[in-house]
Amino acid sequence: MSKPRLRMLPDQRRAQITQVARTIIVEQGGGALTLRAVAAGCNVSLAAIQHHFPDKRELLEEVIESITSEYEQRYANAICATASDPAEKLRQFISFLICDDIKLRSTAGFFYEFWTMSFRDPFAEEAMTRLYDMQLIRVRDMVKSINVNLSNREALTRAGLIVAAADGLMMTTGAGKNTILVRESAADFRMVDLLMTMVGQPASVGEDSPMEACRLQ
Repeated sequence: MSKPRLRMLPDQRRAQITQVARTIIVEQGGGALTLRAVAAGCNVSLAAIQHHFPDKRELLEEVIESITSEYEQRYANAICATASDPAEKLRQFISFLICDDIKLRSTAGFFYEFWTMSFRDPFAEEAMTRLYDMQLIRVRDMVKSINVNLSNREALTRAGLIVAAADGLMMTTGAGKNTILVRESAADFRMVDLLMTMVGQPASVGEDSPMEACRLQ
């Protein structure tokens, strides 16, 4: 016996559809995301889903936009209560990424699948590029507010190391992982300290950054 269908306002229905799509990606994988699967999860007809999202591409874009908006709010909440000191704000931000966010199944589960999707799907790749560009620019500006003598290029390099560290730790200490780093609690806060030390290091005068030196070899 099917559940009775609930009448919703258009915005409520779109939000429900988006949330069901995210849940499918996390719980079943990106390959399981179809408009029919979403319709079943929302207990509505396929036509009702297509009224809001004519195809899977538009739905996936809405999912990504919802994640971007959610991150904006969660980032703000993570640092809004901190002191005005730029270094403390960045420390809180990195702590949020490494110590909290990657431990959430909703975050790690989505990105495990999203990385796979972006490797094969040009649209997903484009969407991931936008998401990471937004993240890198945010972190670059925070780095530069602390180490004002860095060039934009060097600040971006250090931002890249912070973002890469968070993603790498997602694979080794994130939701669902049980590596030795998790069992011995060896990474989280020490990694935050190491990254903050890296941010504060002066730029080498007349020398390429380590990342640029690798590129030139």
